[in-house]
Amino acid sequence: MKAQIFVAVLGCSNYTFVWASKSQKLEDWIEAHVQTFEFFGGMTESIVPDNLKSAVTKAGRDLELNRTYQDMARHYNVVILPARVRKPQDKAKAEQGVLHISRWILAPLRERIFFSVEEINQAIQVLLPVVNSRPFKDLPGNRQSRFEEIDRPALRSLPMQRFEYAEWIVPQKVRDDYHVKVMKHFYSVPFQLVGERVEARITSQVVNLYHENKRVASHLRSQEQGGATVDKRHMAPQHLAYSDQGLESYLVWAKRFGPATQAVVRAQYEGKRSNSFIANQACSALRSLARQYEPSEFEAACKRAQAIASMRLSSVKSILRTGLYKQGADFKPVQPQLPLHENIRGASYYAQGGL
Repeated sequence: MKAQIFVAVLGCSNYTFVWASKSQKLEDWIEAHVQTFEFFGGMTESIVPDNLKSAVTKAGRDLELNRTYQDMARHYNVVILPARVRKPQDKAKAEQGVLHISRWILAPLRERIFFSVEEINQAIQVLLPVVNSRPFKDLPGNRQSRFEEIDRPALRSLPMQRFEYAEWIVPQKVRDDYHVKVMKHFYSVPFQLVGERVEARITSQVVNLYHENKRVASHLRSQEQGGATVDKRHMAPQHLAYSDQGLESYLVWAKRFGPATQAVVRAQYEGKRSNSFIANQACSALRSLARQYEPSEFEAACKRAQAIASMRLSSVKSILRTGLYKQGADFKPVQPQLPLHENIRGASYYAQGGL
């Protein structure tokens, strides 16, 4: 298995940390930093990272850091000073550390086969103490001893809580139903923000929504694609009356018509939650449609939809519009007999092979 190798070196002692990850993507980049701080047992005043995309979204004079990377720096109260593009001297300690690690850790592991990143890190952690304990050529002691003597006392304490990885989703316009789409799921914001732009910060458990850098909503993260999470406090007053919509409430309504209508309602929620936003919309449209017909007609249309195994809203609409609900379930269309005409060849023609 191939892996990316992250190397961190303390400026004074050259005390070194090595970590293997699956990629250089943002989540792995952040995790490598968190592992570094925990390995050192504290934080420095500043860090000098390379210029990869996970750290710097815009290089140059008007430098911009990745938003999540900035969050991590605030959490640990460190200053990020990215190295300039194609200026290895800005991170000379790290460059020397990479050469050192290549010789004393990567080379011995080169011929081994690993089946996971975890296995690689276990092997690295066996060799890393040996590397940090190797005597200096021109200085007394080693990386470990100088770390204990000089760097460890200067490190600042770690915060009480570990940094929780989170990603930012680009700002988007709030829909008319005061929802925004985050990772294929819909989350509500206060109805007053309809038409405004909000951005989302998502962790493994929570989705926080921000408007003009102020948090306006917080929801537990849902994995239901196409579903919706609604906070009733976000709803417009005129919509609160519909806040209890769901399978049970629509079944109570359908019971007035009959079992076929109830079956059509259940079909809308099949494979979805009992308060699915999409299913609620379909049943709301069914209820509006039912007002245009007699209860017996609407039940007959649902029965017809049930018989043809097509219990979608569009099918019920079509059956009502075309009057098919007036025909029995066993109705079969009959092809009328064509009139005799000299241009019609007839069965006898084809019985002779079409000659």
